Amino acid sequence: MSQYRFNPFTKKLDQVDNVIGPPGTVTSLKGNDGVEVGPDGSGVINLVGAAGGGILVTGNPETNTETISLPGGGFTWVVQSTDFTAVKGFGYLITGAGVRQVQMPASPLVGDTFIVADIGGNFFKLNQNAGDSIQLGIDLTTVTTGSITSTKKGDTLMLVCWASGPGASWIALQPVGNFTVV
Repeated sequence: MSQYRFNPFTKKLDQVDNVIGPPGTVTSLKGNDGVEVGPDGSGVINLVGAAGGGILVTGNPETNTETISLPGGGFTWVVQSTDFTAVKGFGYLITGAGVRQVQMPASPLVGDTFIVADIGGNFFKLNQNAGDSIQLGIDLTTVTTGSITSTKKGDTLMLVCWASGPGASWIALQPVGNFTVV
């Protein structure tokens, strides 16, 4: 019998170990909560996506596979044309006149993530909270009033908190474009 874990990066099940059992026999599935679920009277184990479309489970009987995915990549996307404070789990498509001021989230936790992308050509400026820092490649913002500003239409940053609390530390992953780091 094989055990699998959902990988949020590939959005697929990864095999974590392989214990040889009778061919074609699945005796149970275990979720992240540690609860094992066995088959019903017909030998079926049902996988059900989260209510509201949070998780989608799609079966393929030809390959005997179940694919678990997060529609939309797990981010809620909004078109933003005014200044705002970023929220974890959101992707912002920046439009509007003038440079959009983006305030970093207050009191983030490790793993909190958001994305900012300039689609209007008027740029965005990420303003960190006092004591926080943002790393973009080898550049690091100043601790007191640091910021990162986009310089071209299409500039995009994914920011992930890697140290939480007052003095939070953020890192920019998968940057696209050129930025001014202060």
